[in-house]
Amino acid sequence: MIYCPVHQIQENSKLDLSSFFKGFGEVHACKCKYCKKTYIDVRGIKSGVVGHTSKGYDVVNLHKYYSFPKSFYLVTKDQIKKLAQNNVLFEIPEFLVKNKLYRVKSFYEPSMQRYYINEECYKNCIDILDKFLIKMIDERHITVF
Repeated sequence: MIYCPVHQIQENSKLDLSSFFKGFGEVHACKCKYCKKTYIDVRGIKSGVVGHTSKGYDVVNLHKYYSFPKSFYLVTKDQIKKLAQNNVLFEIPEFLVKNKLYRVKSFYEPSMQRYYINEECYKNCIDILDKFLIKMIDERHITVF
């Protein structure tokens, strides 16, 4: 899901990138009339302003490659929902290590600079996390976020 990071407006349009980049077609986008920006999330294009729409909106690519953090906070699915209601969470589907992508679905909370992972993803990715010596902090017992 693509949304405006400032105003939390969700994906509401499509944008044809073929005028900016060859090989990229129509992509989902979030057009925010308050920021005067159109946000996209496209892998393979460097982050930052990548052009302008016909109405003068800056086109901003939100896709970034993250390296593994030193620790993850292990939480339940219900806790992730509570966190999303009270905080801004960015979903991070993959991490980059030595030019290789690893799919580990997690959520990043920028104000506290914490990476959260749910139990299901932890069970599926335990080998990868052990390989890179990622510390797991169990917060499944905490009820208030």
